Parts: sequence; C-alpha cells; structure tokens
Amino acid sequence: MDNRGAAMIIALWILAAAAAAAIAAIDAAREDGAAAGDRVLDTRALYAATAAALLAHSRNLSDASWERDMGACHVRAEARVEADGQNAVLSCDIRAGRLRRLFDVGWTRMAGDWTPTWWRER
Repeated sequence: MDNRGAAMIIALWILAAAAAAAIAAIDAAREDGAAAGDRVLDTRALYAATAAALLAHSRNLSDASWERDMGACHVRAEARVEADGQNAVLSCDIRAGRLRRLFDVGWTRMAGDWTPTWWRER
C-alpha cells in the first residue's frame, strides 16, 4: 500500500468517526426534545389544574361535575362536598396530549368562603 492508500484509509476513518459523532448528537437532541415536550405538557397540565380550581371556586363548588377544554388540555372535574358542608374535594382528570395527570384539591369553608387547604397529585 502506498502513501495515497494509507491517506485514504485515514480519511475514511475520520469521516466515519465524524458521522458517528453526528448521529450520536442527533439522537441525543431527539431524546432531549422528547423530554422537553413532556415538561411542556406537564406544565400545561399543572396550569389546567390551577385553572380548574379557580373555576370551581368562582362557581362556589356548586357544579358537581363538569368537563372543559382549557387550551391544549381536556379537564374533567368533580367536586364532592362532605356531609358537614365545611369540607370539599375537587378531583381533576387532565389530559394534555399523551400525558394524563390526576389532581385532588381540598377545600375548607372559612368565614363563609371556600379556601384551598391541600393539593395532591394521584
């Protein structure tokens, strides 16, 4: 093998290494993009849960069950007032794209108004 053949093999090795690095970078970017998309959907679901709680409060927790589209999310909510009339739980089933989140918001009646006292994701 002459110098020209050796140079060709070295050049092909360098080209193969560059292609492998490029493919690895593209794959990593694709995974980061999917994770970023999930974070965006999760943020939208949290926003929708907060909006659902505000909407339920504005209705004085009087609607027992309702469904609504809020931006990119579909929200199904159900309010249950306990027998004593002083505590309630708002359950929210939220779908944002391929993501599904379930939230419960606890309410207590204080001075005649409903006040959120706890929040949990199921």
